[in-house]
Amino acid sequence: MEPPPLPPRQAVPKDGIGPRGLPETYHEARAGIKEQIKENAMARGKEKDADRDMLEYQQQLGKQLDQLVQHRELTEAQARKLFQKQLLEQIEYNKLIKARQDAEELDQRKKGIAAADDYQNEITKIMCRPSFSDEMHPFMRKMYSGLKMKEKCPCSKPDYCAVPVREPKLGDTTKADPNSTETSPNDAGNEAPIPTKGSNNP
Repeated sequence: MEPPPLPPRQAVPKDGIGPRGLPETYHEARAGIKEQIKENAMARGKEKDADRDMLEYQQQLGKQLDQLVQHRELTEAQARKLFQKQLLEQIEYNKLIKARQDAEELDQRKKGIAAADDYQNEITKIMCRPSFSDEMHPFMRKMYSGLKMKEKCPCSKPDYCAVPVREPKLGDTTKADPNSTETSPNDAGNEAPIPTKGSNNP
């Protein structure tokens, strides 16, 4: 059986509209639409890439900010620890200096008390020293032994050679006058001669 014959091709009018009202450039329009869709897809892909890049950039920036915050917190913590350590060291140093000053002050007080005690002991020894001792002036010992001098010895302090008052002897009716400058007969042999200009005595 033979197939039915094809219908004759109808001629396309000059206005480009076929029998069904479709444009002649249908394929071109379809190709343009496809190209537009492709371009839109590429644009959306680029936008997605841009969004992805922006998101990645923001994530990296956030990480860097977090690292900076952590570094700052760590640095501040270390600075606080260092400051606290230095403050404690300064406090301990001040305590040490204060302790040394107190020890030196106490030592000075002890030395002062010891010096005062030594001075008081020396004064007590001097006050309690007997009259006839080795530390007494020789002229003082001589005068206490019975020698009278008309004048005080000019070689030393006045209290060294002060004229003592001698007690009267038994059977002597003459009263001892401490202010008298006359020589008694008993002391005639003990009186030192006074040299004169015409004397040959040395």
